[in-house]
Amino acid sequence: MSKEVRYTGTLFNVKVAKRRSSEETVDKLLLADPGYSEKRRRLNFSKHSINANSKSSSDEDLETDAFTGMPKLRIVQLSYVQLTGCYENFPKKLRLLYWRGFPLKSIPNDFPLESLVALDMRNSSLRQVWNGTKVLGLLKILNLSHSHGLSRSPDFSGLPNLNILVLKDCIRLVDVHESVGNLKRLVSLNLTGCKNLRQLPKEIGRLKSLEKLNISGCSKLTKLPMELVEMESLTMFHADGIAIGQLVFPSSEVKSWCADFWYWVSKARKWPQSFNFSLASLSRSLVSLSLANCNLSDDSIPINISSLSLLQYLNLSENPICSLPESIKDLLMLKELWLDSCTSLQSLPELPLSLVELKVIDCTSLERITNLPNLLKSLFLDIFGCKKLVEVQGLFKLEPLGNFHSEFIKNLGFLNLDSIGNTEVELYNKLTETRKTGPVQVLSLCLSLSLSPT
Repeated sequence: MSKEVRYTGTLFNVKVAKRRSSEETVDKLLLADPGYSEKRRRLNFSKHSINANSKSSSDEDLETDAFTGMPKLRIVQLSYVQLTGCYENFPKKLRLLYWRGFPLKSIPNDFPLESLVALDMRNSSLRQVWNGTKVLGLLKILNLSHSHGLSRSPDFSGLPNLNILVLKDCIRLVDVHESVGNLKRLVSLNLTGCKNLRQLPKEIGRLKSLEKLNISGCSKLTKLPMELVEMESLTMFHADGIAIGQLVFPSSEVKSWCADFWYWVSKARKWPQSFNFSLASLSRSLVSLSLANCNLSDDSIPINISSLSLLQYLNLSENPICSLPESIKDLLMLKELWLDSCTSLQSLPELPLSLVELKVIDCTSLERITNLPNLLKSLFLDIFGCKKLVEVQGLFKLEPLGNFHSEFIKNLGFLNLDSIGNTEVELYNKLTETRKTGPVQVLSLCLSLSLSPT
């Protein structure tokens, strides 16, 4: 098997043969190279084409002693590599450790993590990250995504400078340690796809710096802590695929944007306690809001949503809404509006001039789009799959032939109107990429293009 060990500026190809004697371990091959020096600070190692059904892979593993004599190593990138031995002599000044497919159930106690700024162990076999509390004062990024055996997050008490925490797709995660509330510098928390997570700790309300929270796909989340109302710094909130109407707060006395938000998306549902809130207090800090596939109806959306004055991205895809409130035109910062697969959506109101992207893919009930800002100028419009769409104002309009005056029809050269009116034809809309059968239609093109002189 061929394995590559990369240092900055130098590439070693290390051939590891089965049944190799202990004297020919990888560390000996590296250290014997005449070009080796302590100046190299980066090592990449990727293991390819390993037979997952092999009963014994120990002959193909690396020994931790391979890293002896590399005290200035700062960056290590490993991919599905098994290291054997103790970590007592492992480089102590690592800044970045990327170990995809980390094979152990827990990080060994003697593993030197103290100097790390970023620890990325996505796709790991971890069951618990480490024993007890680790004091890692420099750590800013912790990525444990796709660690399917991880059921609980680590104790965060010793990570005072953590900025980014990624637990995406940790499908067995049921609990986030309450010490997450101690992460005063945490900016981003990603829990996407943690489908067994049932609740968030109330201590999350102490995260004064949190800007991005993603709980999309946490389908078993049934309760949100009232302390969420304290996250006034939040600018991005994504909660796609959550049964929002089933979420409850432990207390009915909630006085911030979060309570108003959940009131908004659950207004028409039965709750264990009533909420009486002013939508005027809905947070003005949100910039990105995604509520795709949350079973929202027209009654779930407030008549006045202009309080979200900083909103730039809004995703309401895959919801059974029929229309949007007229006040959406007052979201003067809105740039992207996604309404894909809103199969009950029939019409759109006037939209803000700031809009640069409108997606209504597979909105199968949508018939007309009017009052589009900046059409054919700065607006990107995606109407693929809108099979009932007969008009986009400023672009085209499709009408049955019978709607026109007989003189107009004769001028088109159609003399036998009665026979034409009963004719069924296949209509193909190039813009929406849809086909349907119906009576003869008249297509009106309304293109107004300004061309620069050559």
